[in-house]
Amino acid sequence: MTILTGLVAHYQASAGLTALCANRFYPVTSPQNPTYPYILFQRISIGQRAGSHSGDSLLEQARFQFTINGKTAMSADAVREQLIAAFVGFAGMMGDVYVSGITLANDIDDYDPITFAYKRNVDLMLWYRPQA
Repeated sequence: MTILTGLVAHYQASAGLTALCANRFYPVTSPQNPTYPYILFQRISIGQRAGSHSGDSLLEQARFQFTINGKTAMSADAVREQLIAAFVGFAGMMGDVYVSGITLANDIDDYDPITFAYKRNVDLMLWYRPQA
């Protein structure tokens, strides 16, 4: 399992998120004419690998962006609250990927005048051990 499938597994295990977005958690792009609210996610950078006294720890740091799309600002914000509750501070297994910690890196409001969608761009920093 990869970190991407681990993120999906963790999302699906969050009753608060699935209550608001059902299975609308998409990597990179959404389907045409999506149902709102929904979340897009993508890895936007890989930072560093952590070393230890005994060599490479195999822990990688990556920044993931979660773009929450809602028809109202309040619906996007409600999803944001559940996303933060489900992910920030988490340490443990996501599927079969070990995550040593998740922190909030950025949180920005946005609006798309083409789709008339309110957006919350939430960036999370993850330390995890990729599968060998």
